[in-house]
Amino acid sequence: MKKPTTSLIGTNLLEFMMLYHRKFAIFFHKQSLSQEFPLNKNQKRVLLILKHHRGVTPTFLSQGLDLQKGSLTTLIDSLEEMALVKRETDSKDRRRVHLFLTEKGELAIGAILNEYRHYLEQLLSTLSDTELEQFQKNLDATITILKKIGG
Repeated sequence: MKKPTTSLIGTNLLEFMMLYHRKFAIFFHKQSLSQEFPLNKNQKRVLLILKHHRGVTPTFLSQGLDLQKGSLTTLIDSLEEMALVKRETDSKDRRRVHLFLTEKGELAIGAILNEYRHYLEQLLSTLSDTELEQFQKNLDATITILKKIGG
């Protein structure tokens, strides 16, 4: 098998990014069905990350969301004002802060995840079971590789 070039990998990553945003990330732009938690796309994304990565630092979050520190601070402040997120100072280094979902944040993310699962079921309904399995295996392999490379 011929070794892929970085040019081809770069092109495919850009294509993947565009398709991901058109097919999957668009969900986060839609108004939530739950009027109890009227959140914007970045607020939803923060809650999702905190659900799967408890206690992360704002730096980790800003890198994962591709947001500047000032924008992220405003975003976290808004979620804290809604009592969805709490900041906790690191017991070993008081300069470090870790972010966690509150009970209300857990409820909000539960509602969002239910809507997201329903959205995914509709989106992926045209795929066969074999295609779904292949898609999942490819996602697992992609995640493993992405975790292995870079900083």
